[in-house]
Amino acid sequence: MRPSKGLGQHFLRDETYVTAIVDALPPGRDVVEVGPGTGVMTAALLEQGRRVVAIELDERLIPLLHQRFDSTGGFTLIAGDALGVDFGALLPPPYAVFGNIPYYITGALIPRILAAEPRPEWVAVLVQEEVAERLCAAPGGWSLATLGVRVFADPTLAVRVPAHAFEPPPKVDSALVLMRPHDVAGFAGTAFFDFARLVFMERRKVLPNAVANALGHDVDAGRAVVAAARLAPERRPQTLDLEEWGRLYAAFEEARR
Repeated sequence: MRPSKGLGQHFLRDETYVTAIVDALPPGRDVVEVGPGTGVMTAALLEQGRRVVAIELDERLIPLLHQRFDSTGGFTLIAGDALGVDFGALLPPPYAVFGNIPYYITGALIPRILAAEPRPEWVAVLVQEEVAERLCAAPGGWSLATLGVRVFADPTLAVRVPAHAFEPPPKVDSALVLMRPHDVAGFAGTAFFDFARLVFMERRKVLPNAVANALGHDVDAGRAVVAAARLAPERRPQTLDLEEWGRLYAAFEEARR
């Protein structure tokens, strides 16, 4: 079966990396699998004794997956789009999520998974290596996507997977990011991310100027917010850690009252 370019499919083929990925996963959790493809990782997960609920969008793959795994205990297949699925309703807790997800839905899908209720014990996804490095970066290399993960979970880069391990090979290497959810940051919400998005739009500028972008370009107001947050004015948005983002947003909200 030929992978669909339109669906961003790259099927993992190299058994060396299948084994490396499975070995990197925490033990003993039932798993929601996003994008099982031809079932290479599905088989490996089932062999570990895990229960697997797989979500597949490609209608061509549905008969193949039923044929391979319906006789295997612990396998359930859902035909549909993972972006429309309630992850917390698929398995009783504790559960986990694994996915070899298309690159083009990474930004939309990961926050959706991490925000599911009840929350997964862990989430492991194969993404572009550059994205993985950004999500796992120390302050100084953060992006809006990094922040979007850190308010929900602590990520680690677990396994690097070269392009030749997939069929067809993507243009870039991939990496497995393992995320362990923590208590959701109290300030995280739509309004916070609207603020952070405006600040990151000026990521090359120092903080007062970047914050001013969320204050009608009022640089004086931006300086006051940064000072109230007890942050050095020469810093830039990508250097802030999660606690500092919380202080900055609290000062921003106070300034708007």
